[in-house]
Amino acid sequence: MPRLRPSTSWGAERGQASPGSVRSLPWAWSSSRRPRRGDLQERGRHLQRRGRLRGLLLVGVILLVLGLGAAAWWEGRGFVKIPDEGAYRARFSWVHVGSWVSVLPSRWTWAEARELHIMGRVRTDPQALREALGIHEGDSLARFDPVAARARIEQLPWVFAALVERLWPETIRVRLIEREPLALWQTEGKNVVVDLTGTPLVGVDPADFTNLPLISGTGAPQKAPAFLAALGRFPTLALRTRAAVYIGQRRWDLELVGPLLARLPETNVEESLERLTGLIRDNRILERSLAVVDLRVPGRLILEKKMDINAPSAAPFPSGAHP
Repeated sequence: MPRLRPSTSWGAERGQASPGSVRSLPWAWSSSRRPRRGDLQERGRHLQRRGRLRGLLLVGVILLVLGLGAAAWWEGRGFVKIPDEGAYRARFSWVHVGSWVSVLPSRWTWAEARELHIMGRVRTDPQALREALGIHEGDSLARFDPVAARARIEQLPWVFAALVERLWPETIRVRLIEREPLALWQTEGKNVVVDLTGTPLVGVDPADFTNLPLISGTGAPQKAPAFLAALGRFPTLALRTRAAVYIGQRRWDLELVGPLLARLPETNVEESLERLTGLIRDNRILERSLAVVDLRVPGRLILEKKMDINAPSAAPFPSGAHP
């Protein structure tokens, strides 16, 4: 059967452009031109290159947005230290976006400190806090170092931890976690306030905390939090305790009302406290003429009576005699 020939010209196959055909690009052809294998391969390579470029551009945009967002968040947290202007010009980092303004001329006054928000302050002196912050109204927010300010604030007696943030364009926010007083430590003839971590608070007036329990002895502040927590589980005993004395950096003595001295062992402290509570409640030892209750020996209870100062003293032993 004879093969039919197309009505259009196929001269393009021999390099001759037929009327209406497009020859501007190697992969472009008219509807009347049959594409060659080389044209299809070239068109495929072009589409692959264009797809790769679009993909790289999209990835670059995503990374840029994520990087700027992360840097802005990090800057807002106030934990990144701003170097001095000269060092920052020499070592310019895209990560710390907020620090870029630190190299701007000082005549740019759009970032001046106008508002100060303080959260969590109860006992910290406001004037001392402002001095430690180191910035005043109208100062450049761009040149303010939140990390250095935080370090200074955490040196204040009542501050346990601090967070300093710059909120552009004109606000500084300070969050404080203050220390909680636990006891008064009697040492070298004076009282020192001790917090919940066992840290002596130098510079705090103890006269404002006369209701706190008294402790004494070398190393008492560091051991007091755990011991006083155990003592607090026995309110009957805690309410009748005048002071706790740390003996030999090993164990505790309790000075009770009465007065009565309770000697506790080095170990099994809570069991001894429970036993002592029972003696106070059931045996009413505080109402008896006792000076010492010794609980140091497991399974034994040693009591010492008070001495009667009005009783006649015993006659001295003859020379060479032994009691």
